[in-house]
Amino acid sequence: MPLNKQDTNYQFDVNADSLEPALDRFAQFFICPLISADGVEREIKAVDSEHGKNLVADAWRQHQLAKHTANKGHPYAKFFTGNLETLMTAPTAAGVDVRARVAEFHARHYSANLMRLAVYGKETLDELEAMVRSQFGAVANNNLPVPSFPEDVFLSEHLGCLLRVVPVREGHVLQMDWDTPPTDKLYKQPFPLLSSPY
Repeated sequence: MPLNKQDTNYQFDVNADSLEPALDRFAQFFICPLISADGVEREIKAVDSEHGKNLVADAWRQHQLAKHTANKGHPYAKFFTGNLETLMTAPTAAGVDVRARVAEFHARHYSANLMRLAVYGKETLDELEAMVRSQFGAVANNNLPVPSFPEDVFLSEHLGCLLRVVPVREGHVLQMDWDTPPTDKLYKQPFPLLSSPY
């Protein structure tokens, strides 16, 4: 069960001859996003639709159960998605300008120093690099600190638990999960070669 949900990934593919104009359109999302009120509302409705679909998906329900049984002080324990009520109806009723909050979120969390881009095309590496530099060079670098999260997703009282779930779909599954420490800070370290006992 993936716990690393602090990253957002955008991906797309286009015909080879359309790469440069597609990258230009994609870069504008980060350079000067519109964040229009009607666009925010459409996205909330799309999230609400996905949420409704997920309510009857066993994997999603099990993931939410794992989040519900995690350390309440960890961001992982928060609700997985949202719906129309939580993202628009209730905030609007409380006087919150949802569009302004989305714009604030973008300003607070989007910065070139926290982003990575991978581009694959028929061009040479030098040509791809030049294309990317020209298209994405204007993405604001606010030198934001890399987010850090407490490591203890599950505390001792959360370990060794047996959870029984009544599935939506008929079937039986035994799932065993182990809590392992985060490795994202170790990914550049060389992997030690283990000597085989055989």
